[in-house]
Amino acid sequence: MEILPCAAPVLSAPNILNPNCNAYLSYSQAASPRNFMHTERLRFQSDYFEKFQMSGSLGYSSANNSVPNFNEIVNDYVTRTAHEGHHRRPSDASACQ
Repeated sequence: MEILPCAAPVLSAPNILNPNCNAYLSYSQAASPRNFMHTERLRFQSDYFEKFQMSGSLGYSSANNSVPNFNEIVNDYVTRTAHEGHHRRPSDASACQ
């Protein structure tokens, strides 16, 4: 099913809106992402002892990325359900105001 934009959102002056058109007034996303990207590396090389050379490498890596309080807010009007406004979080996608 293809969703097309409303062909005539305004019916006549003074700005009477078509009741068969959906209206999306605003949209916003807000979050505070947390990134922890640890990387440690140790390399060494030694020829301190005569006739004995050594070299080595140690490494450590870790990553963590989270968005604990992601909010998505849509201010809209859906004509087929007469539903106004919508607030959704990924953890509670069914919440509707």
